[in-house]
Amino acid sequence: MDKIVLSNLEFYGYHGYFPEENILGQRFKVTIEAYGELSLSHTSGDLDDSVSYVDIYDVVNEVFFSKKYKILEQLGYDIGKAIIDKFFRIKSVQVFVMKPEVPIPVTCDYFGIQQEIKRELISYIGLGSNLGDREGYLNSAIHQLEFNKEIEVTKISKVYETDPFGYEDQGMFLNMVVEVKTSLSPRALLKYCNHIEGNLLRKRDVRWGPRTIDVDILTYDNYTSDEEILTLPHPGITQRAFVLLPLKDVVNDDFEIKGMNIDEMIAKVDKDSVRLFKESLS
Repeated sequence: MDKIVLSNLEFYGYHGYFPEENILGQRFKVTIEAYGELSLSHTSGDLDDSVSYVDIYDVVNEVFFSKKYKILEQLGYDIGKAIIDKFFRIKSVQVFVMKPEVPIPVTCDYFGIQQEIKRELISYIGLGSNLGDREGYLNSAIHQLEFNKEIEVTKISKVYETDPFGYEDQGMFLNMVVEVKTSLSPRALLKYCNHIEGNLLRKRDVRWGPRTIDVDILTYDNYTSDEEILTLPHPGITQRAFVLLPLKDVVNDDFEIKGMNIDEMIAKVDKDSVRLFKESLS
């Protein structure tokens, strides 16, 4: 895990519980320790594979002067949350907010708070299997997602049986969608999904061919990407009933892709190839 440090940034602000703090103001010091997956930058030398500490400073500065905070815990949380929201490569942030001169008669280095704010974003993951013990492979994939301490499986769809897609000379698929909360970045989540596929003996001999398991990231919060290795939202979502029907089981009413809600997307696809198989895995 890599760390970006901005140490003892100094500001003059009007935060505090006491009226005189809001009127007279005082010095503050803010230290940021931002942890993330920046390893690509080690070899590429490309800032796009890291996070600019100047950009992090700009976020801290904007939040600090956005309003008057009564307590430091609110200020620290808002700074950390803003960093997490802006930089998808950052997984967690330690925020230290310090008052070097407190309005009480005591000699000290500073009074302050320290907080940790972690990324917990919603991702929807599609699962599919049409070889061997199909239900067993789906169950195992879900258990392996839950095994990762940075992934929490929060919702599980019904199980649907689907006619083969693309390459038709193969058995019926079972398809599901799970909702997860994760602190992993999109690429790290993709790497772990591929790891699960490898554990469950997924082979890629034929495009759209038979497989023990598919573990596909469908969406990752509001993140979008056109990278060849990871396109988000998944380019096939809006055309595939075997994705949309289980997805409807787990998404909220305000879920949208390209301006369409889930019901509008389902209305545009042929649903005859997808049938409910089970209300839940055994």
